[in-house]
Amino acid sequence: MSQSAVAVIRADAIRHNLERVRLAAPGCRVMAVIKADAYGHGMEFVAGLLNSVDAMAVARVSEGVRLRALGVDLPIVVLAGCSSPEEFNEAIQNDLQVMVHDAEHFEMLAATAGEHKLRVWLKLDTGMGRLGFQPEDIADCMQKLHGLPVVQKDIGLMTHLACSDDPDSPVTMEQVRRFGGAIGNFEGDISVANSAGILLWPQTLESSQDFDYRGDNWIRPGLALYGASPVRGKSARELGL
Repeated sequence: MSQSAVAVIRADAIRHNLERVRLAAPGCRVMAVIKADAYGHGMEFVAGLLNSVDAMAVARVSEGVRLRALGVDLPIVVLAGCSSPEEFNEAIQNDLQVMVHDAEHFEMLAATAGEHKLRVWLKLDTGMGRLGFQPEDIADCMQKLHGLPVVQKDIGLMTHLACSDDPDSPVTMEQVRRFGGAIGNFEGDISVANSAGILLWPQTLESSQDFDYRGDNWIRPGLALYGASPVRGKSARELGL
């Protein structure tokens, strides 16, 4: 008789990996990425293990609603944003933070009504080529967001690293400098580092001449939390995962 495959997930391993990324990024806030059913590990299970993080990140509004139904009261960020005014309203009703990465989002937000306000993250495309505004458009985008009654004033700025898995690539520091040049002396929160950024690029973890900010720096560990190596040519064990 054939047997089904079984995946054994060690709770202690996930907790260890969380501590590993925390040690690599002292002073940063942790936004644990648990999209796609926590990378297949089970959102309910993983959310319970990671209840000590500062926030959780999902891909879609429906995932955020699911976390709220589980009783998660941490900040939840929807990385893919919303596709309609109705989704923006659903995000507000469930106290979700959302990514703004497309010009259509301004129109949708303008059509979103309600007494509660929404916290948004503005995404800049500094070289990934996947979602986000060009760095030179930041002033116009911020002006539009500040003019929307439904948007909270504490807007966060985010970008995504394209080649952070490669320690020899110049692209990561080019992206950091491009991001820094766009944000100027930013007074709010920023988020740059994914798992590889956390483990390989300390330049993404603190304010410097490359990019200057006065708010919190939010790291976004995903793969590393689940014991997968995010670094080219390095095993998870070599990285302390």
